[in-house]
Amino acid sequence: MKNIKIGFTGSHGVGKTTLARALYDVIKPGIPIIDYSRPTAAAKALGYNSSRDIPQDDKSQWDFQVAAMFEQLRAQNSAGNNSYIIDRTPIDFISYLCYRMPWLKGTEKYELYEKIGLEFTDFDYIFYVPPFGSEIQDNGIRFLSNPEPIGQEILRLMDKNNINYH
Repeated sequence: MKNIKIGFTGSHGVGKTTLARALYDVIKPGIPIIDYSRPTAAAKALGYNSSRDIPQDDKSQWDFQVAAMFEQLRAQNSAGNNSYIIDRTPIDFISYLCYRMPWLKGTEKYELYEKIGLEFTDFDYIFYVPPFGSEIQDNGIRFLSNPEPIGQEILRLMDKNNINYH
């Protein structure tokens, strides 16, 4: 059987992890799930307890997004060429950075970040999870009140780079 890599993409709090776990529950033990903890690991590597503790200044946010995407890439790499389901893709991190710092687009720094992220967006299936129009409940993880701009950035990035998604 061919190895299959499945990724979910979408704004914060739209249900990516819930859907990834539901899919895993249906097909396990055939494909392992790489579950959400990468932003927390990245925050801890930077000396914070969680992503909520990252200061909102541009330098701290840039450092965090770079660290979080590299945690993502490490998680994907740990599976090697084996099958897996993952609850976000590098596209999520790239899109959040565009949302958070739109002035960064077009700079050499951003172009390198985007190129690295897109290089590792080699999923067999990407499922885009759109915002459902209801207010996001703050459960200690989800805290973005308006996910729509990030969702639009995700779609723009996938369309610009001819990335197929469902």
